Amino acid sequence: MREEGPSLERYASPAEIADIAGQFATAARMSREAGMQVVEVHAAHGYLLSQFLSPLTNRRTDRWGGDLVGRSRFLVAVVRAIRARTRGGFALAVKLNTADFQRGGFDAEDSLRVARMPITSQVSLIETPAVARSRNPWTILGFDGSLESIPWRPRRVHTGVKLPKDFRPVNV
Repeated sequence: MREEGPSLERYASPAEIADIAGQFATAARMSREAGMQVVEVHAAHGYLLSQFLSPLTNRRTDRWGGDLVGRSRFLVAVVRAIRARTRGGFALAVKLNTADFQRGGFDAEDSLRVARMPITSQVSLIETPAVARSRNPWTILGFDGSLESIPWRPRRVHTGVKLPKDFRPVNV
């Protein structure tokens, strides 16, 4: 039986959120310096970024919560920070839930709204988890750097996505 005591739960402060976004960017920069040509930001499966996106786990009432724009602000900050430190010829992917599969949670419409946000012009591709693919009509959205240059209708990408011209696969 758990003893009652002080709650360890608290919201991250705006300074802590900025610090964490910077840590994502530092990891991406270090990956690039180590020879990687792409990184994927994991914003699915209940990890920190997906917790911010979901109205079930993000109960904040400040600018980092509330509506979908507020809840996606952390992901936007991470993408901007990574791009600021890894410009030119470096692919950035985002793994994005298509749904929490819980009533009142992040759903397919939310996922598409996030994918349509202007920040995605800085993302090379958006991947949705395999478990969601059977329930959703899209799996990977590839971008060529401009939202206006692609039709905004979800589409499957069968032959890959556009990566930088000097992209070389890394065998691990």
